[in-house]
Amino acid sequence: MEIGNAWPTSIGVTWDSTYLSGGASFYDIRMRPGAAPVILTVASSDSSVIALDNGQISFGPGDSSKSLALKAVGVGKATITLGVPAGSVDPGLARRSGEVEVTLRALNVICGGTDIGKDTQQSCSVSLPADVTLTATSSQLSSLLITADPTVKGSAQATLKGYGTFYLQSPIDSGTAEVTFSAPNYSMRR
Repeated sequence: MEIGNAWPTSIGVTWDSTYLSGGASFYDIRMRPGAAPVILTVASSDSSVIALDNGQISFGPGDSSKSLALKAVGVGKATITLGVPAGSVDPGLARRSGEVEVTLRALNVICGGTDIGKDTQQSCSVSLPADVTLTATSSQLSSLLITADPTVKGSAQATLKGYGTFYLQSPIDSGTAEVTFSAPNYSMRR
């Protein structure tokens, strides 16, 4: 799972016969018509990594599976654990928990090339969700300027929101510099 996704990720939760039987195998287990709903509590071991939209899942008559929405909010690992409903047999922690790892999303930056001649500029296109701000930073202001407007002299840093193009400008004949692209919840790119 990657942080920075616009929508929560869903995982499937199946009403398992081991809650009823203590381990015997049955297929196509569903709640019977007229049965009271069964509520499973759901917990994240680290809410700074995985947030739950709802801390419970309700299985009603005819239900055999449900989706659980998980929202990645930080980098790391968290264990999602389902509770044992009253009157049910605990199938064991290994069957009702799982670890989720959250990583940073990769930035998608496409640049026209790596060499820029004196007093010329090179474009780098980016595409991110509309609410994400991307920053491009020069490692060497005397060798590399950056702007989001091709008609304006660049500076050490420029920002874009969502989709757009950065322009890398060289004011000198030779030299070396790097540009670093960064955005919240995305891995940095050079």
